[in-house]
Amino acid sequence: MASYYRRYWPRNITATILLLVVAIIVIRLAANRLRNGTRADDNDDFVPPQIDFPRHSDFARTLREVASDDNTVVIAVIDANYAEVALNFYASSIKRHGIENMIYVSLDEGTCDILAGAFPEMRHRCFLHKDISAASDTVLQQSRNYKEKTYLRRFFILEALKLRHNVIVTDVDMVFVGNPLADIKRTCGRCDLAIMWDGHQENYDGGLVFAKATDRTITFYNRLASYELSHGTGRLALNTALKETKKKKLALKVETLSTKKYKVGIEFFAHNSCPEKKAYKGVLVIHNNYIMEAPNKVFRLKECMLWDWDGFDGYFTNASRRYLTVESAGPRGHPEHQSLLNAFSLAKLLHRTVVLPYLECKKSKCNLLMRMYDHSHLHFIGRFNSVTAGNYRECTFLSNPRVPSAIKDSNSPMFHIAFRDDNTKVTSHGEPVRHLVPKDLNAGPTVREIFGWLAGRPERVIRFDSLTGWFSHINHVNILGENLVKIIREL
Repeated sequence: MASYYRRYWPRNITATILLLVVAIIVIRLAANRLRNGTRADDNDDFVPPQIDFPRHSDFARTLREVASDDNTVVIAVIDANYAEVALNFYASSIKRHGIENMIYVSLDEGTCDILAGAFPEMRHRCFLHKDISAASDTVLQQSRNYKEKTYLRRFFILEALKLRHNVIVTDVDMVFVGNPLADIKRTCGRCDLAIMWDGHQENYDGGLVFAKATDRTITFYNRLASYELSHGTGRLALNTALKETKKKKLALKVETLSTKKYKVGIEFFAHNSCPEKKAYKGVLVIHNNYIMEAPNKVFRLKECMLWDWDGFDGYFTNASRRYLTVESAGPRGHPEHQSLLNAFSLAKLLHRTVVLPYLECKKSKCNLLMRMYDHSHLHFIGRFNSVTAGNYRECTFLSNPRVPSAIKDSNSPMFHIAFRDDNTKVTSHGEPVRHLVPKDLNAGPTVREIFGWLAGRPERVIRFDSLTGWFSHINHVNILGENLVKIIREL
């Protein structure tokens, strides 16, 4: 037996060492690919879509029809998942500033219909490419469909450049505070590309790019395809291609758009908060990025009063909608979910819409997005929208200039529903508070008492200082449904 080990053990040790070395090499290669923004299985199964473009002449004609005098077009590629964001971009940034040389390239048929339903002129400004598989699915940034969509985006830029159109390509989660077109062209001068700069990551933000129709730019976008295959699509591929172009001293002149005028989301919306008015001074463009999923992007723009589109049912202006507000979800340490459950139940009983109160965060008051997104509840807002059917409004709603005075100025007295051991003062922020006292202070109000106090009130807005009491006569699950009660309790 001893001779057996002396004969074979060294070989086993050698084989084991070799296997470990090979394993380390494989792990390092995989880690490098992850650092470059791809997973080992991402690009291996991603095959660039075979571009079937039978209506090339239609695309060329659409570009000719909308192009400005200097042959510039603004292009945004969209699908149904971002249709609502695209509608707001058109309302707040394109239509507001009278930009007429813009088209949407839609990757699914229904999105063009949605846009035209809101803005009839978009019927001639929305070019349908084709339905790509599951284009409307909510997908994470490194999924196959995301890659296909960004690959197609580069393709359409290249097609427009080959037709000798200068192209401003933009994401739809942009907000044009001012019209940036003249500034972009002035910045570029004799350049080939002008691109937003992300000071946080110290690289280019491909969400807004001005590409001149030069042979150098066309060559660059052709070369970019190979980087998309090796480095993944989107920002990483763009920055890698630009670095290689500079390293190899290839002829391509790139200008950087001013970081004072063109802001990325992490700088402008610090911790998903809304900046003060002075932060807008001199700003032309805000990129609503550094936040994932369309519902989160929409909530942030609405909370910061950067949302213009009134929706199909009058999000701001609906003349028949009534509201219920709560000044505070309760003192620090109070279970805020109880106040919100009371608010949503009262609103449902009274056929009103809840205007959310500010919540308590670590150091200050915060909105729902700040509370939940910062705690890594990535899908919370989307789930909340789904179970409420959107029947709520953000904290700043009644301060928004888009809300008519007929709504904002029609306010009830400040109400307070009393409960046992209630220490609420007779005033709130210097305003008298009208106390509603239930018969049973321990159990709280009954549905009949609530109707007797509040049903039929003519004011558009019924106000409460807080709703911190225990409403044991109110069955929240029966009124709101189990799903809404469950998600509110997550707070």
